[in-house]
Amino acid sequence: MARRRRKTKKLKRSIYIVAEGTNTERIYFEAIIEQIEENAEKYSFQVKFVDTDKTDAIGLINRANELKSECDEIWAVFDKNGYTLHQQAFEKADKYNIKMAFSSIAFENWILLHFERNKTPFNKARQVIDYLHQKKYFTGYDKKANTNIYPKLKQRTELAIENAVWLRREMTLVLEQENGKIYQLNPYTTVDYLVAKILEMDDKEVIWGNVGETITFGSISVTVTCMTLTNNDILDIKLWIENHHNTGYLINNYGLKCYLANDLVCSLPFSFRKAILIEPSTKKDIALNLSYLKEGYFRLDFIHERKKMIIQI
Repeated sequence: MARRRRKTKKLKRSIYIVAEGTNTERIYFEAIIEQIEENAEKYSFQVKFVDTDKTDAIGLINRANELKSECDEIWAVFDKNGYTLHQQAFEKADKYNIKMAFSSIAFENWILLHFERNKTPFNKARQVIDYLHQKKYFTGYDKKANTNIYPKLKQRTELAIENAVWLRREMTLVLEQENGKIYQLNPYTTVDYLVAKILEMDDKEVIWGNVGETITFGSISVTVTCMTLTNNDILDIKLWIENHHNTGYLINNYGLKCYLANDLVCSLPFSFRKAILIEPSTKKDIALNLSYLKEGYFRLDFIHERKKMIIQI
């Protein structure tokens, strides 16, 4: 009798995280890791938070370098608040191939992005915390408290990732002026790269644009030419979509998903009343009439294949 072959269990890739914060960052990532472990079958990575007594960026990078042989990928989480040797830390991370989840001015900038798009250059973490309190986004938040902040942020994680992409777009010109040195920027964050990776929310590329700006994703380009709010709280939206492919492109409610959304994590999907065919190398004007969301900062979202285009209003 032939022996049955045992199924070999595929080993998950391992990711280690080291962070400078003794409370906020540690508790935040440990809560995410707990979520991953409780739903292990859904996730592709085994994630571990490594305790360390290092409290500065260079110390973290050195500790990460000591650990990197134990895992497939290692990240150092730190911010600019109160430190000055970030150039050396970035150079060491590049030399040792350590990935960085960096925030400027503080990790609290990442927390703030869960609630709004904000590019205020706060001078220290305390100012970001005061702003969170002032806006009643996170009353009672204390950097030194042993409080799990993730439950309050969990449902807003996708929004924070999108807002981090927006912030980097807004800081593009400043980044060029600083010769690509992100540690010179304020505000700035790359924490979303790490969070999106371990929660496997990095399946879509997010692209931000403005009214009047043409955004190309895949074989199509979309331009929202104007938006008008009527007296009946209806948004009249005019846009054109251009097909760059050598075959016709069919716009329907399956291939292109569209939403009117806001920063309160509310979204209103809308659909096309009938399919629209755009011939190769041509563009078509389209008019939409949507009910208006009266609260929050608004965006128009288009999802096509593995890309999400957001037009800020």
